[in-house]
Amino acid sequence: MPDDLLRQAARRLETMALIGAVLWLLATLLGHLAFHITNPGDPRWAQLQTSDGVAAASTAVSLALFFYLRTDSRDPARVVDLGLVYMVIMAFAIGVVIWLIGRNVAALAHKPADPNSRLCCLEGHPAPRQHRFAVAPLLGSMVTDRADWRLDVPVRPA
Repeated sequence: MPDDLLRQAARRLETMALIGAVLWLLATLLGHLAFHITNPGDPRWAQLQTSDGVAAASTAVSLALFFYLRTDSRDPARVVDLGLVYMVIMAFAIGVVIWLIGRNVAALAHKPADPNSRLCCLEGHPAPRQHRFAVAPLLGSMVTDRADWRLDVPVRPA
């Protein structure tokens, strides 16, 4: 490839690496914030999870690539190879985070719930009364390949 095309590819990869680092960081912070807003009394929102470690490593890889591409001592032909390696690493990290989140959602879906609620879902376990639509059991159902939903089934008080 001509050198000018390789320089343009390096510049695009530099931009993509910086955007990737920002997105990994923002997604993690906003995920913790969303958990805190939806569960204000739960202290787990401030705890680090395995997915946070994956996000931190991915942010570090993205920033390392960004700062490497900012130097003048790089070989333009090698930049294309680095871009391919970077995309494989990011795809693997995204897959690991999706798998970890799926495991957590499935665990939440099987958590015992309030027996006086009106919304029954996933194997007849009721969801909390204040939520008309429970997302965690839905996602847990998708992860565990279960589809035994029953909405608005009246529950007899205990």
